[in-house]
Amino acid sequence: MPGKQRGEPQSTPVGSRSTSDRARRRRLLDIASGFEPSVEQFPCVIYVHAPTVADLALALQECRDCAYALGWHVVGTIAWTGERCLSAERENLDRAVGYFSERRAKALLTVHPAMLPRSEEQYRAFVSTIEAHNGFVHFRKPAAGAPSAERDNGSW
Repeated sequence: MPGKQRGEPQSTPVGSRSTSDRARRRRLLDIASGFEPSVEQFPCVIYVHAPTVADLALALQECRDCAYALGWHVVGTIAWTGERCLSAERENLDRAVGYFSERRAKALLTVHPAMLPRSEEQYRAFVSTIEAHNGFVHFRKPAAGAPSAERDNGSW
């Protein structure tokens, strides 16, 4: 029986759907097809710092999109704005390490290396602490044409 719809059905662009809506749709599709996931989702924590709220929102969305593309499950988000002060940075890095020491996360996802500790010593210590808890740090690759942050002898 032909439908009453004229022309091709208009689909909603995937990019405009929320993360929870995409996850809900994926679960519904899995249930309808009889698919039972045999692998536990890979847990990650997002770590983002930005000078403004607008930059923070963009960086968070980039990390969420990256996690979704990799099939990772975001178990926590550590996000903060404003100038980088040593006490706030240390507190947030300690929160991030807490996810690994409690075995709730296996990856730390961030936009680029500039969001992690500034000095080379602190950076290496942070990464080695995460690796000691069987985790790793993953950087979202910058979009084509976007400038990438690079480490330059411990200075930014």
